[in-house]
Amino acid sequence: MAIPFYDKARQKAKEMTEKIKAMSVAEREELPPFYGVPLLIKDLGFMVADTVMSSGCEWFKDDKKTVTSADMQAIESAGFIFVGRPNTPEFGLKTVSDSPYYGSVVLPNDTTPNAGGSSGGSAAAVKAGLVPIAAGSDAGGSVRVPASDAGLIGLKPTRDRILAGPGSLRPINHLSTYSVLTQTTRDLADYLKIIQRPRFGDSSKNVLPEQNQSKIKIGYTTDSFMNDNVSQSAKAALNHAIKVLQNLGYIVEPVDLSIDQADVPVPENIVKAIDNKQLPNDSLSKQWEVVEATCDHYYWRTPYTMLWNFTGHPAINIPMWSDDNGLSLGVQLIGNWASDFDLIAVPVALEATSQLEVNITTLA
Repeated sequence: MAIPFYDKARQKAKEMTEKIKAMSVAEREELPPFYGVPLLIKDLGFMVADTVMSSGCEWFKDDKKTVTSADMQAIESAGFIFVGRPNTPEFGLKTVSDSPYYGSVVLPNDTTPNAGGSSGGSAAAVKAGLVPIAAGSDAGGSVRVPASDAGLIGLKPTRDRILAGPGSLRPINHLSTYSVLTQTTRDLADYLKIIQRPRFGDSSKNVLPEQNQSKIKIGYTTDSFMNDNVSQSAKAALNHAIKVLQNLGYIVEPVDLSIDQADVPVPENIVKAIDNKQLPNDSLSKQWEVVEATCDHYYWRTPYTMLWNFTGHPAINIPMWSDDNGLSLGVQLIGNWASDFDLIAVPVALEATSQLEVNITTLA
């Protein structure tokens, strides 16, 4: 735990316990969905008044926030008890979690590999059974990557679906959004209803589809727009997912996702950097060489996650496969704009038929 809130959490738990003791059965049924559930919140982006948020950096180890952000207000009203902030890399700029100040994050079932990032501390805590759910953020895969590494469910919601502010209303130039890593699909769906903007709350797509989703088409690909070779493990995970989904009645077909790096739109901040002669005025592949050096090569292993932060589509990691050593590798599913609940319905169907591989490794 990077920044614990233990004393405050114990006090709130006591108060909530006394409150519920005095309630009638009818009153208890009206309690918010996560009443008394412990929650870890990432040490980046999630502002809670009178708590420190260091962003994984020693320079900010005493940076106590004075306001509570809109998303955290909604989360608190849902009944959660904030237990603390788990580890994250400095400013969330890697797909591994190895803050120089707090150290590296490993998984409880195998302490050799990193837990992924940048929400790796959240992933490791849920994997270890410390909490059933933990908050994270995703600007390029930072929820989905550690969810894949830990064998958890992790959603990047549709752009602008999640509450934000005060301060930055569109974190990292629209790329970043907030979400959670969970053990169950129900927790993910209930959490999304709580944290989304009101205009999404009135949508007919605000519930999980009740009808049979068979005959829905799902496209798949092993094309990588980073011109990188796809590992045999990734292919094995994908092939397993294809068979399982087809057996459930989904129509799963190959699609062509060939994307030339030079055709990918260059973000506004990159354009400004080129104008200031901070990056080469060349194709995205040349610019990426600079970004790659800055981010220590870590994004090369996750070529499929970043694209959906650019487009804003919802994307979810589904834990369905692990290798011979027990290490998880998830399958990412992308949905149409604002189809987050349709997307969650797929792992719901898998969960109902015991096809999800969410294996919690409790600490002794």
